Amino acid sequence: MPQFTPHPIHGVGAPAPVRPRPVPAPQPLSVAGDDALQDLSPLIEGLLDAAWLVDTDSLRILAANAAAAILFAMDAQALCRADALELAATPEDVVFWESGVDDLADSTDAQTFVSRADGKLVPVLRRVTRIRLGSGRASPPGSRNEAYLVVMRDRSLELRTQSELEERLSQLRATLESTTDGILVTDLAGRIVNFNPRFIALWGVPESLLAEHDDAAVSAWMLRRVSDPVSYTKRLQAIGESTTLEGSDVLNLRCGKVLERRTLPQRNRGQPIGRVYSFRDISESLEANRRIDALSHIDALTGLPNRRVVASRIEYALALAQREGVAFALLHLNLDRFKPVNDALGLAVGDRILVEVARRLTATMRQVDAVARLGADEFVMLVHHADMQRAEGAARRLAGALQAPFVIDGMNLTLTASIGIALYPGDGSTSDELLQAADAAMTDLKSAGGAGYRFHHQRAGATVVALRTRMKLDQAMRQALAAGRFRLHYQPQVDLESGEIVGAEALIRWRDPELGDVPPAEFIPVAERSGFIVSIGAWVLRQAVQQAALWHGRGHRLLI
Repeated sequence: MPQFTPHPIHGVGAPAPVRPRPVPAPQPLSVAGDDALQDLSPLIEGLLDAAWLVDTDSLRILAANAAAAILFAMDAQALCRADALELAATPEDVVFWESGVDDLADSTDAQTFVSRADGKLVPVLRRVTRIRLGSGRASPPGSRNEAYLVVMRDRSLELRTQSELEERLSQLRATLESTTDGILVTDLAGRIVNFNPRFIALWGVPESLLAEHDDAAVSAWMLRRVSDPVSYTKRLQAIGESTTLEGSDVLNLRCGKVLERRTLPQRNRGQPIGRVYSFRDISESLEANRRIDALSHIDALTGLPNRRVVASRIEYALALAQREGVAFALLHLNLDRFKPVNDALGLAVGDRILVEVARRLTATMRQVDAVARLGADEFVMLVHHADMQRAEGAARRLAGALQAPFVIDGMNLTLTASIGIALYPGDGSTSDELLQAADAAMTDLKSAGGAGYRFHHQRAGATVVALRTRMKLDQAMRQALAAGRFRLHYQPQVDLESGEIVGAEALIRWRDPELGDVPPAEFIPVAERSGFIVSIGAWVLRQAVQQAALWHGRGHRLLI
């Protein structure tokens, strides 16, 4: 008879030593030779689960079906040469077959393990039932009257499926708990099915309220938290009336939070069984968008409206002036010699001065007027209902506001400004034309020394203002240098006593195919402001040196 060593399982000690039982002398097993066993044989073989018939006295296996052979990975005849106690795989089974089975009156169920021939433990659900053999007729001598029917169901697939399901549920629970969105799941009747911790945090639901499992109380809490309970209730009613509705909306809470709510139907096999709500706190993103929008309209340093806002306000002023037939003025202010201040004292001090300039300009203007910063040290003022006299008065007030010294870290700094003035409708009919006209007047004033104000006036024979803006002139200069349109004229220097030419002065000239002859008085200030004067100066120096070398080579010792 083969011997099987029981295998201990995790958490269970080695099986107790097997106590010998009196075993009758082995008899040849022949199911067909025993009428009772022969009657039960079709029944056992017809079972889908593994089944034994066990002798009540010797615990010898009398019969085993094909499913039992598969479960134990051994031949059915080999099983019938063993007994149930030898095949016990756990200490509990040893105790059961040694003593517990004797007290069995009907049947008993247990979850246990069986040990296969290859040593693998297999979890099973086992039912042991005491049955009577025969059909009630007198039993022949030596025949068996009772036996144990042992039915074992392999639970490996069931446990594996259960483990996978638990793992998936654990992952799903971990996902819900780690998501940044608050999740609330309800059934079709609106009863709460599930939620995650983020939902509790977003809505501030008290733990005591959740412990009561009162859905109505939780819903009432949420209703009290929203700023507009009426709209919130109507929206919930609309959602409840359609089980397939999908959508999103925004909820404003009384605490100041802004939540984005998304709702989706929950389906099972294509049929709606409930609803999933997700809540996301968008308060910070809305505030960030508001700040971005403000930065796109407001100068970050001074807090004044920027160029973008100026254009829209000029458009409004144009529409108002055209409807009411009134004039307005546009003033372009640029600080004089502000770059040396930045270079000497640093950008931080320069920024403080610009902030103070913005404050003084704003305090000078009326509330109906507008002050904006174009960039660097340039500002624009829009003066409503202003003719030439009122525009001049505004310019005087602005210049006067800058006369008081600027006190920075114990130093007194005095600044002046050049103010160009454009009037509607005389100096332009669009915002671009008016800005260009005011800029041209300011540039002319700075070329003349600055410190004051000047009205824009169209000069006969002059190029159109739109072509004389600094930007267009700067671009034309850069193209002219690359295309070789600049040239040098040399003005001789004569010794009055001897009449001898002793030197020459190099004078730059520019003829543009579109602009014509552009005098240095117009493009040099623009080049100085944009920094392009460095490139022009380098070109002039290179050309003059080359010309001087040619003259020297011909014997003319001239100074250039």
